[in-house]
Amino acid sequence: MQRLALSVHCRVFIKTEDNAVAVKEAFLALFPFPLVEEKVALDETKTEDLDASITILHVALLRPRHVNAFLKRFNTNLSAQDRAMIIAQKESRLDDEGMFYVRLEKQAWLAGVAKVTDSGECFHCTFEIAAFPRNRNVMLANVEKLFAVNQHN
Repeated sequence: MQRLALSVHCRVFIKTEDNAVAVKEAFLALFPFPLVEEKVALDETKTEDLDASITILHVALLRPRHVNAFLKRFNTNLSAQDRAMIIAQKESRLDDEGMFYVRLEKQAWLAGVAKVTDSGECFHCTFEIAAFPRNRNVMLANVEKLFAVNQHN
């Protein structure tokens, strides 16, 4: 199997008005394995402000087996329409360093449905796209392979 992503980073912002327990459970449900058993760190950062506090949950998947398991689960959860939209928007979602950005709508994922969004109320997933040679065209081709509509579901 060709390695299409080198790493995956996921994060979510939990605001004071959010149900923190539900958001954390939904965040952990993104991963197809128990983080603790797999020795994957769940970073939790709290920011205090005069108006509100925000908790940021972050997970970095660096091992190929973790990345591949996550990608399989992520694609399985996405609809064919969302994968097609991701491919259609690949140019704008890929930065110059090879980081590819996808956001899942927070309220939809809390209900168990993966839906791609551009909203800030979301679960952020960043994929470091593998490419050799490391150029934009190869990265874009790998994004297409990664989210190909006919290979999942």
